[in-house]
Amino acid sequence: MPDGSQVPLSTVAELNYQRNFVRIQRIDGIRTLSVFGDVVQSQVSIGDVLVQLKADVVPSWKRNSPV
Repeated sequence: MPDGSQVPLSTVAELNYQRNFVRIQRIDGIRTLSVFGDVVQSQVSIGDVLVQLKADVVPSWKRNSPV
């Protein structure tokens, strides 16, 4: 938050999960995942969103997705 406080990502964002089997993109043989979004920078910084994604969301995806 602008004042430095932290809140769960779900309180400042709407997360929508979609599966798309049209194309599987790989980098060096490893499947990739793309995340897109619009950030209201007066409410949260892009850096804070990335930190929270890496800390909270990505581990869950890794646990629930086949390698």
